[in-house]
Amino acid sequence: MNRINIDIREVRKSKLGKKVAQGQCSEVFIWENSRVCKLFRDFIPPLNFEFEYNACIAAMSGRIPVPVVHGAVRIENRLGIIFDRIDGRNMDIDLRYRFWKLKYYMNIFIDLQNRIHEVVAPKNLYSQHELLENWINRSTPLPKRLRDAAIKALEQLPEGHQLCHGDYHFGNVMLNDNGPIVIDWQTGSSGNPLGDIAATEILNLVPIVPSMLFHIVLPICKKRTALYRQYCQKLSWFNEEDYRIRLFVAAAARIGNVLHNRNAVQHLVKIVEKQYN
Repeated sequence: MNRINIDIREVRKSKLGKKVAQGQCSEVFIWENSRVCKLFRDFIPPLNFEFEYNACIAAMSGRIPVPVVHGAVRIENRLGIIFDRIDGRNMDIDLRYRFWKLKYYMNIFIDLQNRIHEVVAPKNLYSQHELLENWINRSTPLPKRLRDAAIKALEQLPEGHQLCHGDYHFGNVMLNDNGPIVIDWQTGSSGNPLGDIAATEILNLVPIVPSMLFHIVLPICKKRTALYRQYCQKLSWFNEEDYRIRLFVAAAARIGNVLHNRNAVQHLVKIVEKQYN
């Protein structure tokens, strides 16, 4: 597969400023000129860095509101991407305080996703099918018969060539004075928009939170997801039968990415079993 030849600068650790955020895959540090460095953890495969860099460049080319990319660095064997700093809070957090704005935000959320799907993906992005197959194969809590069924279903689904985010949920839409901005493109791919929508439904339906909060947050997630489905069903190209199969595939694939969260895994296995039956 042909990919962008990414120019990576070797930089000393002293260039990093204060750490302002962190997640499972990366840490975010203040950088010069109102920018930040998203530094991937040393155990994260270089492909994750490549996915995000290439997908962000594709989104920028398609005029999608994303943090502007200012290059790539390597710091003590860790890869990083230099972005514009985005101040504000994400849509998920904002909804916790202003839950009455759900419909208003849902319109923005779906409009943004539609804009992403209008962009033809460049050839250097991985295929959505390839990523889904890899994740399904990692979904070991799922019985083998269901993993095999998900792979078979995936193979029969039509592929696409549109830009897809792969991890599009309320927490990955930042809100600030310049409008909404889509972040975290590590799972960006070339694929079918309906597959991306199915992934978003599963992401919004099953929360990744501590055990004590799971069953408290779950009803809220179900309400959001039901509204999301209603809005998406109004799309002129929405196909119910195709979507039902993609939900089955998306749920099976999601398990491979949340193996650390027992409640989420158990809930996703139930969803897969229900979709299969």
